[in-house]
Amino acid sequence: MKKILFVIPITAIALAATLFFSPARAMKDSEISLDDAKQIALHNAGCKEENVTIIKSEREVENGIAQYDIGFIAEPDEYYFEIEASTGKILYYMYYDEEKRKAKDSMKTPPPEEITPDQALEIALKHAGFTAAETTGSEVKNDYDHGENIYEVEFYIYGKEYQYDIRVSDGQILDYEIDH
Repeated sequence: MKKILFVIPITAIALAATLFFSPARAMKDSEISLDDAKQIALHNAGCKEENVTIIKSEREVENGIAQYDIGFIAEPDEYYFEIEASTGKILYYMYYDEEKRKAKDSMKTPPPEEITPDQALEIALKHAGFTAAETTGSEVKNDYDHGENIYEVEFYIYGKEYQYDIRVSDGQILDYEIDH
């Protein structure tokens, strides 16, 4: 009976020591704090905490590595960092320059207007070196060729048949034939 009473306290002490001094606890104690991670991110971005809005601030484990995910807005830009919890090393950094994105978006040209059948005929005639007045007949049909919307243009000049495939979206000549 004395042996059992002696074993129970020793087992309890060993269990408590294992829980208190576990590797996970030792790793957590050696990590930088969430506030330290924020300061590392802010310093790297050249921002002051009072000038930003923190939008993400959390600790997580990704691929077995404890890290802090920090995201903030320093108007008009956004920053995102992944910082290793054990070392404070920046694992990942992303920066959105909102002004440059807006400038780039404003420089985009609108998509071209689709051409009309009359414009397709004019494009084909110009390519062949003729005018509509010189034709003895013409026809323009809308069709799909290899999944692309095209106009099939046919016209006759001096007994010759001219055939053109012209892309509807931009007026580019895709193919043409002249039958003598």
